Amino acid sequence: MLEYIVATLAAIVSEWGIYNASLALLGLAVKESNPRLNGGITFTLIVPAKNEEKVLGRLLERLAHQQYDKDSYEVLVVEDSSTDRTYEVCESYARSYQNIKCMKLPPSKVLNGKSRAINEALKVAKGKVIGIMDADSVPSLDLLSSVAARFANGAVAVQVKVIPLNARESLVARLAALEELLYEYTLIGRAKLGLFVRLEGTGSFVLKDVINSLKGLNENALTEDADLSYKIYSMGYRVEYVNDVAVMKEVVPRFSWLVKQRLRWYRGNLELISTSLKGGLNLWKLDSFMTFANPVMTALYPVTSLLGLYAYDFQILWAVVMASVAGFMAFIAALVITRRHMIGLPFAFITPILMNLLAGLNAMAVLMEVRGAKKVWVKTERSGAL
Repeated sequence: MLEYIVATLAAIVSEWGIYNASLALLGLAVKESNPRLNGGITFTLIVPAKNEEKVLGRLLERLAHQQYDKDSYEVLVVEDSSTDRTYEVCESYARSYQNIKCMKLPPSKVLNGKSRAINEALKVAKGKVIGIMDADSVPSLDLLSSVAARFANGAVAVQVKVIPLNARESLVARLAALEELLYEYTLIGRAKLGLFVRLEGTGSFVLKDVINSLKGLNENALTEDADLSYKIYSMGYRVEYVNDVAVMKEVVPRFSWLVKQRLRWYRGNLELISTSLKGGLNLWKLDSFMTFANPVMTALYPVTSLLGLYAYDFQILWAVVMASVAGFMAFIAALVITRRHMIGLPFAFITPILMNLLAGLNAMAVLMEVRGAKKVWVKTERSGAL
């Protein structure tokens, strides 16, 4: 009996693995060339910032020199209770560039400080489109011109490609980059098939009227970007994905930082599982469930390793085959990614080790949710090494 339980669980996890690997492989094959528009759409770019002295100047330099009409966009840096020179860095750029402005918020006890910062900026934002940028981001200089063309054609929300800036900084950074890029290419695959495309919290753009109709971002959500994405789709809209322009961002280079960040991300997904099951069933809702259920499926991944104990049983051979196919497809995706993004080819061969590491972190997140552990929004640390 035990072998059939193991085989069934392994088959479910393998189906999930094949699904995601298929999306990633499709995403890796997609090539796009989108039009550019150098003005006409007005933007407010909001940069929530707390203790971002190391990286804020790097971002503002790129935003100040966008290949876009300077009168058509503004940058609002929202500083929240920093203990370093974040506000002073912003002020130095505000003195040089008229469209860069600085806001300072008083301390608050809300769960999600990033959502609060964005909501405060929304009150004074002048742009038709709200862009959200993390302070460690390094956007392409044609970011706004690319996104503007989508909004000129009727887009409601747009997510641009997000790729690691410092993938080679450390062993942890390489592993984190591989995980994030595997997910990023599933997003491209999802966009190609018209499935659920989730905003990523940086390089994310939404019509201001739509955000205001939702009364801003959820200040009690661990992952405000996922929460906003689901609400946008629930309103009958969708998130478009732009593949030929990118925002680079830091991945965490230290294991302790990785654990804190991932636990918040995974618990944020788990918050939305039940929400994704409400109402009528359609393709994007089913795919959103597959997205938000990632922590559960990943936590169960080690079950596939147990199939080797029952390899003699011909009746569960189907489960062994499915697990092998899923593993092979994930390896091919990892092989292409490590080569394309210079992570290091040998890291493709340790994909099973990475999956088991992630399984442990996801299992911790699931356990914390089941036990009702207190939710804590932990800001991601930046190294600023590059």
